[in-house]
Amino acid sequence: MPLYEYKCPGCQHVTSRYWRNYSPPETAECEGCGELGAERRISTFAFHKSVESKMAELDPKYDKMVDEAFKSSPSTSDPQHYLDKMASFDGVPD
Repeated sequence: MPLYEYKCPGCQHVTSRYWRNYSPPETAECEGCGELGAERRISTFAFHKSVESKMAELDPKYDKMVDEAFKSSPSTSDPQHYLDKMASFDGVPD
């Protein structure tokens, strides 16, 4: 069901209404003051981006910046450095 918002021109209260169809009335009763004549307005909405779309929007320079940072930093900043030094859980080195 779509959600529509109405704003009262008198008290400026915003009322939200669910309608079962896609042709709601242009005006509604204000929940704030009870007057008829609250005007329908365009409401805001939000959506969540997927990880894939966020990654696609990254600046291509970012990959180069990360590579340059790894080149100029000591080997201890490389995650593989720590993985190589880890012991297995059974106490036997790999």
